[in-house]
Amino acid sequence: MKHTLFYINDMIWTFIFEWLAFACLYGAIAKGAWWHIGTAAICAMVAGAHLKDAISNEEEEDLE
Repeated sequence: MKHTLFYINDMIWTFIFEWLAFACLYGAIAKGAWWHIGTAAICAMVAGAHLKDAISNEEEEDLE
C-alpha cells in the first residue's frame, strides 16, 4: 500500500515526539529533573494526536 505524504509526515512527527517523551522521562527519573514529567506528558499527548491523525489519513486513503 502506498502512503500519502500526510501519513508519512504524521508518522515521522509521532516518532520524534515519542522519543522526546522518553528522553523527558529519563531526565525526570534518572537525573532528578522532576519538572520534565509534565513535558513528557505533553510530548506523549502530541505524539498520540499525530498518530490519530495518521490513522485517519490512512483510513481516508483506503476509502478512495
